Amino acid sequence: MRICFQLDSKTDPVFFPFRYHEYLQAAIYQSLSPEHAQKLHDQGFLHGKRSFKLFTFSRLLGRKAAPRETSPEKGIWLHPPFQWYISSPVEWIMQEMAEYFLRKGTLQLGQTQLTLIGIEVLSPPEIHPPVKIKMLSPMTIYSTFRKPDGKKVTHYYSPMEKDFSILMTENARKKFQVLYNQNKESQFLIRPISQRNRERIIYYKGTVIRAWDGQYELVGDPDLIRITYECGLGSKNSQGFGMWTPI
Repeated sequence: MRICFQLDSKTDPVFFPFRYHEYLQAAIYQSLSPEHAQKLHDQGFLHGKRSFKLFTFSRLLGRKAAPRETSPEKGIWLHPPFQWYISSPVEWIMQEMAEYFLRKGTLQLGQTQLTLIGIEVLSPPEIHPPVKIKMLSPMTIYSTFRKPDGKKVTHYYSPMEKDFSILMTENARKKFQVLYNQNKESQFLIRPISQRNRERIIYYKGTVIRAWDGQYELVGDPDLIRITYECGLGSKNSQGFGMWTPI
């Protein structure tokens, strides 16, 4: 399921720090019952030693405004109204969250309060590969290695690397297995289709994350592609990475 929240503000334009996705994530957990929020945050849905939260969300979508000299920190200025998308195949996550925001009528992001002016439940798209997509939040996938001295090194892959699609496929297979208790041996490929695709360097609670925006083509198993629509492409979906929409 995917929901679009329409949001407005009394001020125009509105400033958001670059780290505002941390506020968005916190708002989602706050919308759940305390018991569900703690279980989802601390445990999630297990696949061996891996834990998946099985939800993702977009950046705030709005028209960019010119920067103001009064910015309290590094960030972005946007003109309201805004659209914010959240997606999950887990019904209770979406139901509790939607009911909470409808009751509250506002979304608090740090010092900024936005007003909810509309909510829309989107029909799932038909998946007939190849599927052309654009990212609503950047996607990331990575591996962690140990150097000879024992220190851990994290390598974030680019869509131009062969292992990018391989790791994305492995990630989607695990999500499919968690949801349906079935193994998938098929795969899919991610192909860049735009010269304007950009790498994004994002800071999340002090950690540097390399991720990719832009437009791509997904080719392969429709079931795996559908899972990435519902849960997000790649890693760190619950931190606001990997949401896409067909184009």
